[in-house]
Amino acid sequence: MAYARYTLLDDSLKSYLDFFQQQNLGIVCASGHALGLLTNAGPQVWHPAGEEIKDICRKAANICKEANVELGKLAMYYFMQLDGASTFLTGMQTRKLLDINLSAYYNGLTKKEQEVLQLLRET
Repeated sequence: MAYARYTLLDDSLKSYLDFFQQQNLGIVCASGHALGLLTNAGPQVWHPAGEEIKDICRKAANICKEANVELGKLAMYYFMQLDGASTFLTGMQTRKLLDINLSAYYNGLTKKEQEVLQLLRET
């Protein structure tokens, strides 16, 4: 199980995928929202990331807020598109977040959300 290591923010798990698969190991990717970093609300105050990473994520959240897009939906969609993992786990605190994540799964992204995601990936 890997937490927040195969996400929009950090894809460091990717370099190990072939090895894990050769060893016939299932890969469980957890926390596609990077423990809250990749949401408009941001992480809890105890989040272990450094300030530089938190600043980058705050900037991404602000871009999303200005576009009236939820960063968490973009992160969830991106997370679910990744190859190599056996399954993905994510937590949600509210029904609204559940609805947002289900929308990413069942409906994908709107054109506007796709554009914002592309902008974030280029930034």
